Amino acid sequence: MTEGFHEFDEATQRIISQVQVAESRTIDSEVKASEIVQMYVIKFWDRHLKREKVILESRTDISSEDRYVERTRLSHDIVALSKGWKEAQPMLETRLHKDVDF
Repeated sequence: MTEGFHEFDEATQRIISQVQVAESRTIDSEVKASEIVQMYVIKFWDRHLKREKVILESRTDISSEDRYVERTRLSHDIVALSKGWKEAQPMLETRLHKDVDF
């Protein structure tokens, strides 16, 4: 098991367990460990962006125009994630250079 596993919330523990199970299954398959990691990075980011979108809708401190721009950006990023690693990678690299609070 991963060191500090029990310090994570239940949803994160489930994902870590899924990664470990998927990784053990790939020993005999064609899937590379890096592809599994990419898949879970996409899942984490998808979850994060969808949360951001929900929070955005409840904010009262921004204009309708700013909300529209941010909603459009989030929707675009979520679509990029749904298309796989090659489509998502440029967006992820841009976002990782910013301060992100999970």
